[in-house]
Amino acid sequence: MDVYNFNLGIEQYTVGSIILFDVGDGEPSSYSTIQIGWEVSPKMYGDSRTRLAGLWTNDGLQETGCPNAQCDFRPAEGAPMTLGGVIETVSQPKGLKQTITIIIFKDGVMGDWLAYYGLNQDDPAFIGSFPKSLFTRGMANQAPSIRFGGYVQTHTTNLVPMGSGYLPRVMRLRPRS
Repeated sequence: MDVYNFNLGIEQYTVGSIILFDVGDGEPSSYSTIQIGWEVSPKMYGDSRTRLAGLWTNDGLQETGCPNAQCDFRPAEGAPMTLGGVIETVSQPKGLKQTITIIIFKDGVMGDWLAYYGLNQDDPAFIGSFPKSLFTRGMANQAPSIRFGGYVQTHTTNLVPMGSGYLPRVMRLRPRS
């Protein structure tokens, strides 16, 4: 996915990510997920730098889970990037595109969720894992659903950019005569 940077206010947030999840029985407390992507969150980090970010929960964030490597994510020793780390190379909205590659898959032997990260077509490197023991429901065995995309959040009237921050071009088709 393309990765961008924006100068945001303390009450603003933007993210682009891959989300593996299981909705469980439909109750919020049975929702489990692993999410990894890029984010700009001045409230969390104290600046507007773009970061590789991650999140997990086993119960809809009611009692389990936390962001980045603050709890239970096991960073790989010597990894080129870690969750919460700054992504220095970002796209210019009307210029050169910078891309990140995120790969998350379940280890077939131990059952842990392994995370890989790459920048600009470099082979993704192992950055760490989410232990199988974090998940007691569906995500302990599989991720039945996956989403790609982004979202924004603000508590002000100032709009927050998502993606490149530009609206798509509208193509007008001329009727055939």
